[in-house]
Amino acid sequence: MTERKRLPIVPILITIVATLVLSVGSFYGCARTYSMGGTSSPNEVFAWSFVVFAVAFLVSLIWLIVAIVINFFRRGTEGQ
Repeated sequence: MTERKRLPIVPILITIVATLVLSVGSFYGCARTYSMGGTSSPNEVFAWSFVVFAVAFLVSLIWLIVAIVINFFRRGTEGQ
């Protein structure tokens, strides 16, 4: 008896939640340090970290969509 492969949804959701929390936090840090003086060093760090985490969030959404599509096509071919 062969075991069906499961959709790896839990690691994808953990990645989505973690990158969302980190991007929101870095955006908040960027907004707070921007009001202190503009182009300070902490502001640049928060701004770049926001960009990195926002891109990671988008990549994890793409990962979720690709995993769902691949799972859909695998289940379609298994029934035949």
